[in-house]
Amino acid sequence: LRAIAKKPDVIYAPVTSHLLAFFKQARQLGYKGPIITSDNLNEHEIALDPSVFEGIFQSLVADPETERAKHLKAIYE
Repeated sequence: LRAIAKKPDVIYAPVTSHLLAFFKQARQLGYKGPIITSDNLNEHEIALDPSVFEGIFQSLVADPETERAKHLKAIYE
């Protein structure tokens, strides 16, 4: 509630449990901006209520020197 009161452009919330409840509450409180979370969000969680997870982005932790990470970086760029 305090974070939303500050009217942020984006919220970083690496939530690890009760994802649906957390994001549902953020939406019910009126926050419409993007939220970045950890990589715990998965298809099972999204299927519980897809509308709640609209505008949610995930961070991804990876060793930047692996070939897969370099490939992902190249695609992104």
